[in-house]
Amino acid sequence: MAYLLDDDADDDRLLPAADGRRRRPRHRLRQVEEAGVGRRRAFGGDPGARQPHIQFPSGDRHRQLPARTAQPEGRNGAGIRKPDHAAQARAGGIQTVTRDPAFEPGARKKLGSHVFTADAIIDFARQFDPQRFHIDAEAARDSVFGGLCASGWHTASVWMKLNIAASTAEAEQAKAEGKALPEFGPSPGFRNLRWFKPVYAGDEIFYSLTIRGSRPLASRPGWSILELISEAHDKDGTLVMSFDSAALIRFPEEDQAE
Repeated sequence: MAYLLDDDADDDRLLPAADGRRRRPRHRLRQVEEAGVGRRRAFGGDPGARQPHIQFPSGDRHRQLPARTAQPEGRNGAGIRKPDHAAQARAGGIQTVTRDPAFEPGARKKLGSHVFTADAIIDFARQFDPQRFHIDAEAARDSVFGGLCASGWHTASVWMKLNIAASTAEAEQAKAEGKALPEFGPSPGFRNLRWFKPVYAGDEIFYSLTIRGSRPLASRPGWSILELISEAHDKDGTLVMSFDSAALIRFPEEDQAE
């Protein structure tokens, strides 16, 4: 999987018109706003309801270890500032519907870390992303990456694995303590998936999520849309991957209000 910078994105490309002029596609923004995250309608949602609007600046081994919070100024140390997620949520008008501090805008959860081994990188890529720099160490040395590196889809899949593991552990602990936790539903999708830096064999990557906020889902009473920023950093704190995601969620206090 190629790793692209913002300059490589095609969001602003111009399309030819019948008169020979080049115009921007007018349907692009409308598609994003109507489809919601990932251009898919939320589970049980009303096609006419406004979907979440997200705005942001443009054989393995894993351990449940704290992710490092340090983040450099950008890729290889230049250009990207650490975002103020709580401020972004306020600016975007996202409504918080729970008093649980774990789900307040800006709340950050460390999901743990994962070591990408050469064998696991190759095994994953052979099944799902068989490009030469993911499956052949010798060929990878002659590629733009200069060495065997993990598929970006591999990097993203580990985020999901650790997220589920963390959620399951929290649910089991809450059950043992007699506490109520929110119920999670499906995700309507994600946006802005970016791989900023290759993940090489032997790298340990630290995963986290940050709450942007939540809002009630009018089409499904008792449920809300929870918006997240999902990130991965290397051991030096350099941002490796990020994407914006969302999930349906039912908070305990909403159950009591019904």
